[in-house]
Parts: sequence; C-alpha cells; structure tokens
Amino acid sequence: MKTFNVDMRKVKETAYKKYMNLQDLAIKSHVSAASLFAYQAKRRKASERTVYKIAAALDVSPAGHYRKITSTLSVLISRERKDEHVTSQNNLR
Repeated sequence: MKTFNVDMRKVKETAYKKYMNLQDLAIKSHVSAASLFAYQAKRRKASERTVYKIAAALDVSPAGHYRKITSTLSVLISRERKDEHVTSQNNLR
C-alpha cells in the first residue's frame, strides 16, 4: 500500500478557512484526531484513501495535491532504487 506525507500546514489552513478545527475535521473525514495529530508531527504517513477522505471533508480536490505527492513519491522511489542499487553492488563484491 502506498503511503504519503500529508502537508498538515495546508490541511489546517484550509480547515480553518472553513471554520473547522482538527477535531471537527476528524469527525467529518472519519479519520481519527490521533491520526491527524500523528500526520502533523510526521510520526505517521497517510494512505491514499485517507488523503481522499481528508480532501472530501474539506471539499477540495486531492488532484492539486497529487502533483506534490507524486513528485515526493518519485523522489522517495528514486532514493529507494538508489539504495537497492548500492546494496546489490555491495553484495556483488
């Protein structure tokens, strides 16, 4: 399953513009407040489904955020591939 870092600064900013705090967002999105706080503290990453649930609760499209998510994901994937490449080369020695 793919997981993503959530830009909680933008999430909170959007929620506050709609007069919601994180507890309100948790209720409306059916994502626990504990999860939202964990995303904010960068202790946890969100699934794609959770990103959609948060976006739906905020009445925004996650498509605009997917460019950022995709670029972040591609950086992470390239790092993983680089690490795998280095590991496989070390194993050949």
